[in-house]
Amino acid sequence: METRFGVTTGRDRCGAAARRHREIGEALFSIGVTPHTEGYALLRDGTRLIADGDRYRQIRMTDELYPLLSGCFARHAEHAMRDALHLAWQRDGQERCAPYFGASAPSNAAFLYLLASRIRNDRT
Repeated sequence: METRFGVTTGRDRCGAAARRHREIGEALFSIGVTPHTEGYALLRDGTRLIADGDRYRQIRMTDELYPLLSGCFARHAEHAMRDALHLAWQRDGQERCAPYFGASAPSNAAFLYLLASRIRNDRT
């Protein structure tokens, strides 16, 4: 069993993890982020880590989350996530995301924290 950011990982949580992955994937797809983009999995896993972590501790994106998601290639994770969000925003995300982010495209951190709070609120 391993604990990261207050999240316990291991076999005892496989069913809940699969449901959470599906739930987050559906939320990403509803906003316009498609699974074929490279940043989709990074956005999904980053959202899960933030949503399952300690609600009162803010995870530092550059120092903690990006390296955790992509090993030592933090710059790659940041770029892939930004590219997936940019593609979704260009297609039809402006109408879907405007109530949450306004007229401008969201940053990686803003998007992840908003989606994580949405996932948390759906669970309660």
